[in-house]
Amino acid sequence: MNQLVYEYYKLRSRSAENPPKHLVEIVGTESESLFRELAAISLPVDIKRPVVADLSKWEIVTDWVGMSPRPALVILRATYGYAYIDPLFAAYIRGSRQAGYPTWAYHFFLYTQNWRSQADTYLRTVKAQGITPDFKPVFDIEGYLPSGMSRATANGMIENWLSYVENTLGKSCVLYSSRNYLNQLYAVVPPAWLTNPSRLKWVAGYPNDPNLYSDMPIWYRPVGMPEDPALWQYSDKARFIGITGAVDVSDMSDWYEAIFSNPVGC
Repeated sequence: MNQLVYEYYKLRSRSAENPPKHLVEIVGTESESLFRELAAISLPVDIKRPVVADLSKWEIVTDWVGMSPRPALVILRATYGYAYIDPLFAAYIRGSRQAGYPTWAYHFFLYTQNWRSQADTYLRTVKAQGITPDFKPVFDIEGYLPSGMSRATANGMIENWLSYVENTLGKSCVLYSSRNYLNQLYAVVPPAWLTNPSRLKWVAGYPNDPNLYSDMPIWYRPVGMPEDPALWQYSDKARFIGITGAVDVSDMSDWYEAIFSNPVGC
C-alpha cells in the first residue's frame, strides 16, 4: 500500500493539503497521514533539456569534462555587492570554458550598496577572465527593498547598473529575478529597464514537482512582462555526475532555444 501511495504521489500530485479523492478511495483514509509525510520528500528532479546549470562556491565541481547531464549553458556567480568576489569564479569559468560550455556570469545586486561600486567590481572580475563571444552579463535581482527606499530610487539604481555595464562591455544584460521580487518595483506598468527587448529575462519559480510542467506555469510570470522569459529556473535540487551537492537548473523556452542553437542569432 505504501508503494502505491508513493507512486501516485510521485506521478500526479505534490499537494500535502488535499490528497486526491480517488487515492483515498483506493488505499483508505488511514493513508492520508502517509500522503502528507510523503509531500515532504524531495523527489528526483528530471533535468529538462537543453540543460542550464548555475553554479557558485556552494556547488563543488569535481569533473567539468565528465559532467552529466552535459550542460548546454553554465551560469556562474561572479560577484555579490561591491566587495565580494566568488572565490571559485576564476577557476570555474576556466574549467567551464575548457570543457566547451558556453558560460555567462551574474552579479547579485544589493540595494543597500552603491550601484557604481558594484558594477565596477563586476566588470573588473569578468574582464579579468576575458569576454568571449558567447559571454553574457547577468543581473540578479533578489531581496526586498530596504525600509524607506522608494521604487523610483531602486529602479534608477538598476537602470544605471545595467546601462553602465552594457555600455562598457558592448553586450546586453540578462535579467534574473522572480515575480515577487520584480513586482515590488512597480504597480502595473513595468519599468523601461525590464521591458527593454534586448535584455533576456530569466525567471525563477519552483513548483512542488517541476516534473509535471514542460513550460513555466503562468503564475510565475511577473505582472506586465511583455514576453515569455528566455529561461525558467525551476529547481534547486538537481543532481549531476561531476558536481557535489544540489544544483540550480533552468529550462530554455522554445523560442530562445532556437536562437541559442544558432550562434548568429544568439
